[in-house]
Amino acid sequence: MTQGLYTAISGIKNFQSKMNVISDNVANMNTVGFKSSQVNFENLFSRTMTSGFAPLKNIGGTNPMQVGLGVTIGEISKDFSSGTVQTTGKSTDLSISGNGFFTLADSNGEIKITRAGNFSVDTDGSLNSTQGLRVLGTTDISTDTAGTTPIRIPPSLKLATIGNSTAAVKTIASLNNVNIATGSFTVGATLEGASTSVSSTFTLEETSTMQDVVSMINTWAKADTSNNGLGLSYDIASIGNDGKFAFSYTDTDLDGLKFGASTDTSNLLTETKLATSTAISDGTNTSLESKIIDYRAIIGLADPTDQTVERTSYSIGRDGAIEVSYQNADKITVTGDDTRSLLYRTSTGVEILSDDITVESNAVQAAELQLQMASIVNPKGLLAEGGNVFALGPNAGQPVYSIGKTGGFGEIEAGSLESSNVDLPAEFAELVISQRALSANSRVFSTQSQIMAEIVNLSR
Repeated sequence: MTQGLYTAISGIKNFQSKMNVISDNVANMNTVGFKSSQVNFENLFSRTMTSGFAPLKNIGGTNPMQVGLGVTIGEISKDFSSGTVQTTGKSTDLSISGNGFFTLADSNGEIKITRAGNFSVDTDGSLNSTQGLRVLGTTDISTDTAGTTPIRIPPSLKLATIGNSTAAVKTIASLNNVNIATGSFTVGATLEGASTSVSSTFTLEETSTMQDVVSMINTWAKADTSNNGLGLSYDIASIGNDGKFAFSYTDTDLDGLKFGASTDTSNLLTETKLATSTAISDGTNTSLESKIIDYRAIIGLADPTDQTVERTSYSIGRDGAIEVSYQNADKITVTGDDTRSLLYRTSTGVEILSDDITVESNAVQAAELQLQMASIVNPKGLLAEGGNVFALGPNAGQPVYSIGKTGGFGEIEAGSLESSNVDLPAEFAELVISQRALSANSRVFSTQSQIMAEIVNLSR
């Protein structure tokens, strides 16, 4: 007799839980990066009165007769669809356009993830969540192991660049960032003791680069390989990684051959350190050493007595790379390589790579300037915690860690935040349905109670 009461109670209890979920969704309609939840029900075991019978020769089959025992919650799942993006203009407000989560570390070093990018920079330069969790960086493009280095944007540094060094030779052909001033330069070849020489003068435009210079010299040398007035046959075959023009020629006694460049009004020599006259020894192959300015950088902790500069601004790219500018107009960031490394940009546009950067006292490292992102196999397996963060639940799967715009990860949008994905009209509709369902189950309970009262009164 009491079965109907308990069945109605299961409906009341579980629809109340659904209303609690709806209330939480509505309460967080303006929470940054909030993901709404949805309740799905399933029926309880049924009491089987008969299982039914298969048809026999002289009688038809019968269907089972079962009475359900109520309802229970099958799942409360998160909806991880993206919310709308709102522009804030704050450089540390970040949103993700597409797949991925930001990674954080709590005070115990445990990895947390979030879509809420309302971060801020503290006095030490660390990038933190509103709850003080450190935002993590990485140097790996793709890995199953989370990076543990917190993002840090140094507020001040000791910066020093060293130029005009002859310690190393670099490849001229790769110097797209070196611009040659307008003007002219002359390239020529002479043979010691000879009365003739060959040369050519080239004009440089405002947009000329070292690539253009290389092309000019190659074109001139290859156009005059036999009738050069010197009886020589030579050709510029390539420019090697050591930064040298490689020649070949047929003569075997050319101790006095010189090949060089001189400039009139351009800054070719200043930028390339190209020798004005270089002797070539005997042999079938030789080269002209042409050096560019060899820049090196030293980065140290802030020191008021030695070239300390304050941070003036910073920006976060779509891949999560952070570029920091300082008072002397120099910048530090990371390279776009598969493994992120430091990159130093001088105020004149020269790029100094990590191999030529000396970092003192761990003043800065590449992982501190590259945001790390995480991709989850089963986002519905995440465990929601306070502060808009999730922990990795046992059914979330093995995360993959990477950076923005790589391997299916979304782009990072600086100066914007992802809003809650709560659909308010849909929540109100579900609220009305749940309230009606709860009222109906209450009516069933009341009716069952009246029936039991009538049965009790039968004996009176």
